[in-house]
Amino acid sequence: MSENISLNDYQKKQEDILYGNGTHQTHDMFLDPTDMWLGCLTCKQLRNNFENQELKWPCFGQYGRKLTLCGSTKFKDEYLQWNKNLSLMGYIVYSVAFFGHADNEPLTVIQKHNLDRVHIEKIKNSGAIFVVDVDGYVGDSTKKEIEFAKENDKQIFYLSEILNNE
Repeated sequence: MSENISLNDYQKKQEDILYGNGTHQTHDMFLDPTDMWLGCLTCKQLRNNFENQELKWPCFGQYGRKLTLCGSTKFKDEYLQWNKNLSLMGYIVYSVAFFGHADNEPLTVIQKHNLDRVHIEKIKNSGAIFVVDVDGYVGDSTKKEIEFAKENDKQIFYLSEILNNE
């Protein structure tokens, strides 16, 4: 670590980050004092230091868990960022095929129907969905996906809730 910090100070800082905002509250954490990294015993995720913003994100389940991103395709930047974030954390991420709204790329009725069916299959293959609800926005298609996820006992995470906990 670049700054001079004691192990007790480091552990206190980690606890403030991990438990102060709800992250990993139900999971047992372990600290390797030699390398100064934290690991979650449940999801097997590693957190390397307290400057790492990943510490502020909740645990989405075990390493390798499948998550489907859901939300309006007008939020292309957020989709790409969270696909990257979640993939780097060790999750298998299903996303949309392209960003029709953001890229102003119209679909035929048949294309829209096919993409909706494919996205439902992605949700079926996932343990959870991650709703990219920028500023709390959830459109009609996303509402249907959330309802489908609820009916099929999928866990649901909302970007807005995660950002409100930081």
